[in-house]
Amino acid sequence: MKVTDIDEARGIDIEVQEVLQPTALESLEKADIDVQIATAKRWPRKISESLQRAKNLACLDPDIASECTFAIPRADGLIIGKSVRLAEIMAYAWGNLRYGGRIVDIGERFVTAQGVAHDLENNIAVSVEVKRSIVGKNGRRYSDDLIRVTSQAAIAIAIRNAVFKVIPQAYADRVWKEAQKVARGEAKGLQPRLAKALEYFKGEGISEDRVFRVLGISGKEDVTWEHIDHLLALASSLKTGEATADELFPPEEPKKPMGFSAKKTEEPESEKKEEVKAEEDSDFDIDL
Repeated sequence: MKVTDIDEARGIDIEVQEVLQPTALESLEKADIDVQIATAKRWPRKISESLQRAKNLACLDPDIASECTFAIPRADGLIIGKSVRLAEIMAYAWGNLRYGGRIVDIGERFVTAQGVAHDLENNIAVSVEVKRSIVGKNGRRYSDDLIRVTSQAAIAIAIRNAVFKVIPQAYADRVWKEAQKVARGEAKGLQPRLAKALEYFKGEGISEDRVFRVLGISGKEDVTWEHIDHLLALASSLKTGEATADELFPPEEPKKPMGFSAKKTEEPESEKKEEVKAEEDSDFDIDL
């Protein structure tokens, strides 16, 4: 804080710098972080062991492995990426890492979440903000309960983004690729994996037609292993709350009824003659 004082004798302004003392809570937090950094320096991670630990967790079974990938449909196709669940696994296995998230603002149309990750060993800290809409397609603001759910999803996404900013992508990608192989469960065959995925979506109130429409296929006979990967990623996004069912599988809009024109009924000749006679007898015109 700067305070301006005037030296009247010499006619000059003097700036006095006021030093603010940290509060007791800030001092405790700083001391806590210093201890954690010192601990991390004393017992540094072994990257090979961290990666192996992450692979063991991510590839424990096909269900866990499938949750390591998320998918979000967009106009030009599906966006596939590393999920919140994989970020949790990587943070745990990486070690010497602090992370957290919170809501920093709830506006009229958006909720803003902040995610923070701090690599104590390398002393690298990253803060990321994520915005999520809280307005439906009808233009109405979400209810309090839905805003709470959306806020939790925003926090999870912000933490994921922060963690993957701190942990090198090259290491995270290696674990991710191994998890994708296990998630497929190729030993069980394509159709059993498809049936299990469709059964899960059915339990969430999502019909097969909606699933196949997002995949861009007409039915089960068109499904490939690539589609299985996409289904697993979509299911993961739904489980972790990164997206809602309607966002992932938009319901088909009801078709508008086709308009029709009533067929004009032919008027009797007698009525036509009366109309003509009435027009001839009229002594005024109407200008439109």
